Amino acid sequence: MKAREALFGSFKILGEKPIFLLPMIIVVVLSAVFNLLALGTLPTWFLPAFFVLYAIMIVLDLLVYGMYPSMVRDHIEKRELNLKDSLHFSYHKFWSLLGAILLAALVIVAVILAITIPLTLLFVYTQSPAAIIGMIIAMIIVAVLLTVFFYYIIPAILMDDMKAVAGFRRSIEVTKKNYLFTLLIILIPTAIIYAIYGVFIGLPMYLGAANYISTLLMVIGSIVVLFITTWIAITMNYAYYNIRT
Repeated sequence: MKAREALFGSFKILGEKPIFLLPMIIVVVLSAVFNLLALGTLPTWFLPAFFVLYAIMIVLDLLVYGMYPSMVRDHIEKRELNLKDSLHFSYHKFWSLLGAILLAALVIVAVILAITIPLTLLFVYTQSPAAIIGMIIAMIIVAVLLTVFFYYIIPAILMDDMKAVAGFRRSIEVTKKNYLFTLLIILIPTAIIYAIYGVFIGLPMYLGAANYISTLLMVIGSIVVLFITTWIAITMNYAYYNIRT
């Protein structure tokens, strides 16, 4: 499978079944709430609830993204989509998903630290701005390239009924055989997402737009992001379904 096939194929699924948007509404709404907090457009009394919302957001994100493997598989295999069943499967695998993602995060942090520590010592010794710039660039590049290996953790655990470690390993195995393909289907939608955020959120903040204008643009941007993030979730699982064997 080519990256173009995966991206266009998953977009076609979204066009045929708009019901795929429903679970992702939760994720997008919570993200919008956090953005509103950052812009200071919510009352100050709401701020203490920030960390509680963050924890809730993590749990709901996992549950929502965990719904898409079974939804995509059912669509491909021409079965009837059942959101309740998909949520049940996701809930059943929640701890495996959380464990695998935490394991991936631990690996990424460990590798970044292994790069950062010597570069930090180099900066302390040389006092060169180039060293700190190099450290930041190296961290970003390594984080991106390493994250690719864990892209298929969620579909591996849900589609192949695996535990955390098995899903972690399976994602790495599949990515090794399809690294460039996976990198492309990650980077292209991500670039679109950042462009949307730049236009609807970053630019108004930079220009000092009034709060009501920023809020309106954020709502419009969130609607667009809803479609893109759903497309991303479908792409991840559509690609895995077709390349896992």
